[in-house]
Amino acid sequence: MSDKSKGTDAYLEYLDREMTIMGILSTFSVALAALVIERIASAQTLTVLQMVWDKSAIYLLVGSASALVGAALFYKQRSLLAWY
Repeated sequence: MSDKSKGTDAYLEYLDREMTIMGILSTFSVALAALVIERIASAQTLTVLQMVWDKSAIYLLVGSASALVGAALFYKQRSLLAWY
């Protein structure tokens, strides 16, 4: 095996690992946003989660939207890595 082939194989292995990591981070970000909204927005009346939703819904929505933006950016980075 030539040195050039070894370098190419190492680079392809690196890209594969990085794409896997970006996929995991993207999935985590979407799951985080979905879990926060689902759990807190659907809380029963007169519970701690309902009080949290009543007092700070805007912050939770902005945080969830930020997590979704992060997921989109991770996905974009992953697609750029796949292109290379």
